Amino acid sequence: MEHRTAHRGETPILDLALLRNASFAGLLTGAFLLQASAFGCLALLSLWLQSLAGLAPIGAGLALTPLAAASFLVSAVTGRHIQRLSPRLPIGLGLLLAAAGMLLLRAGMSEGASATSLTWGLVVTGLGVGLATPVLVSAATSAVPRQRAGMAGGAINTARQLGMTLAIAVLGAVFASNAATTLTDGELPHAADAADALASGQANEVIASAPAGHREAAADLAHQAFAAGLDRVFLLSALAAAVGAVAVLLLVRTAPGSGRTSEAAGKVSNPART
Repeated sequence: MEHRTAHRGETPILDLALLRNASFAGLLTGAFLLQASAFGCLALLSLWLQSLAGLAPIGAGLALTPLAAASFLVSAVTGRHIQRLSPRLPIGLGLLLAAAGMLLLRAGMSEGASATSLTWGLVVTGLGVGLATPVLVSAATSAVPRQRAGMAGGAINTARQLGMTLAIAVLGAVFASNAATTLTDGELPHAADAADALASGQANEVIASAPAGHREAAADLAHQAFAAGLDRVFLLSALAAAVGAVAVLLLVRTAPGSGRTSEAAGKVSNPART
């Protein structure tokens, strides 16, 4: 699309030449992986809270509020000050905190876990999100020539939404695969279909479909399968956040004494394409 619109003399939605800017590419990667790692697992976590932890929808939402509360708090407290730092520091640290939060969630998840078992993992993840998010757009707009600032900001927001959307799909498939393995090992008939049902929030239906004398065992197996699926989901989310942190810390650079990155500092005089 960029080449076609440029050939017609129009302004592209995204100038692909921006991806040759290491700082912008690092920020785009960080934005994508931050959203994917911190939020991609929440749909499955909400289903677990409602279908196996026994919470109503409102209760499940409240159980996830530590992430949002921590994010809002750290943004309010540090937002004014972190703008003075090189953007790679708060964004990189935020991604590392998100990775640590996912590992804490993984450590707290077991077949006998409750909503409170996940609180600290959600808090630490929220701290990372609150530290990294306020800087992303301003850093991206500073990483490119001024005439491309709006394009860069839009690309960052698109990457964030795309990261969360793709993560939900990918992590859902990973969850179903690992849950099916556990159900197969437990000799549950039609394990793949049961795993898909768990991923759709139908754990009670899976348990109810077992013969009356085996429903307690089916319930235990459903808890084990959900825990096994979430274990792998949290691990992959932690790895994604860690990769994002490395990308940001290695690629993003800021020109000394300037709010603009070093790549942009040498390009601000370039004329805008029309």
